[in-house]
This record gives sequence, C-alpha cells and structure tokens, in this order.
Amino acid sequence: MIAPHQHQDCYLLETGTPTLTVRLQGREEMIPWAGFAGGTFQLQESKKNEKIELRFQEWQLTLTGNDLQKLWEKCQMQDLRWVQAIPAAVASQWAGDCVVTRVEMRLEES
Repeated sequence: MIAPHQHQDCYLLETGTPTLTVRLQGREEMIPWAGFAGGTFQLQESKKNEKIELRFQEWQLTLTGNDLQKLWEKCQMQDLRWVQAIPAAVASQWAGDCVVTRVEMRLEES
C-alpha cells in the first residue's frame, strides 16, 4: 500500500513490518523493530533539515530531510519498511513533500 506523499526512491511504508532496512552506500542493514528503544523528532518551522533520531538496542539511526512529520508518525507505528537518502538536488524537485536527504547509522553507545 503506497501512502500519499510517499516516494519509493527514499522510503517504503508497510503496516506491521518486523524489520527496518537501511539502504546505505553499497550495503543494506536490517534492524528488527523489536529492538526499538525510542526516538526524537526535531521539527523545523521551515520544514527543511528536520531530523528523526531512532534508537535501537544496538543502533542509532538519524534521518535528515524535508517535511518529515508524516514519516515520524509512521516510525511511531513501526510501519517504516526501508529508508535511503536521495540527493539534495533530486529532493528539491519534490518541494513540499516528505523526503530523506541524509541517513546516518552508528552503533549505540552503551
């Protein structure tokens, strides 16, 4: 099921998905939603350079992009199937839509 304002170039939503796949340069990492520990959304008035930080048992994932409110709501429901960044030049063509322009993934510090 494709949600409104969903760009298959940067993310896919699927209800009740057990894992989140993070597509990075040359590889993919699969994280089980069962290890989800919390998240933070840094909203910007301009809706540019917003950040979603998701914490898992072993990983911390930071998504940066434009107009991320809808994606944040889907993360709260654990309905994000996969995510990847798209170049900022491409994202600028989708003004007013939810797009991810940067993905950072690192091991969670214990």
